[in-house]
Amino acid sequence: MLPSLETEPATLVIFLAGSFLRGQAGPTSDVDLYVIVNSRFRQRRQVVTSSGVLVEIFLNPENESRRQFREENYQAMHMVGYGQLIFSRDGALAQSLQAKARQAYDQGPRPLEGIDFVAARYGLIDRYEDALDVLATDPARADPALWRVLDQAIVLRYRLARRWCVKAKRLLADLEKWDPALATLASAFYGAASPAKRKDILDQVLRHVLGPEDSLKIEPWESVPEDVSG
Repeated sequence: MLPSLETEPATLVIFLAGSFLRGQAGPTSDVDLYVIVNSRFRQRRQVVTSSGVLVEIFLNPENESRRQFREENYQAMHMVGYGQLIFSRDGALAQSLQAKARQAYDQGPRPLEGIDFVAARYGLIDRYEDALDVLATDPARADPALWRVLDQAIVLRYRLARRWCVKAKRLLADLEKWDPALATLASAFYGAASPAKRKDILDQVLRHVLGPEDSLKIEPWESVPEDVSG
């Protein structure tokens, strides 16, 4: 697979990323290749096999890659910024993109403030109240809703901390490094014996994320008017 990419005239730069690069590959791990191409078009993903290994290929022109960095596509930032350069037809381009991607990744997500925080809080509490509605009448069916609230709360915690969220398989280990209290609550939630117990733990998670004095109730708010006249 790699030789065919290298001989393609449109290929400018190739970065290797993912668990194989980190030495953490498991039985189902794939190889990630982020490819900069001289083209008007991007291809979000190619999934192929090479020597029995699954390979995911992301093909992007330079301008599209830089747009992804500006718009906080943290996966693209990480693949380019912390990937291993394995092919380059343009060394200056590779160096420039890697420096830009690393800078964007290291500064973390933009602060979640003002109306953006209000909207994020609303979305989380709205989903929580939906789960409580089901829990009151059918606890077993409430379980999926409770799990989704936990996932959303953890994602919000990462955003408020200006950290990029990690894959589920690395989530607890990562939380233990910088928010051990939330890691403990999440572990307790995963191992809880009943939906009612999970709900009690979820209350603690939400107050940990939003603040101990939060009422966990939806409060009046409105979004910013948008001009849609075209």
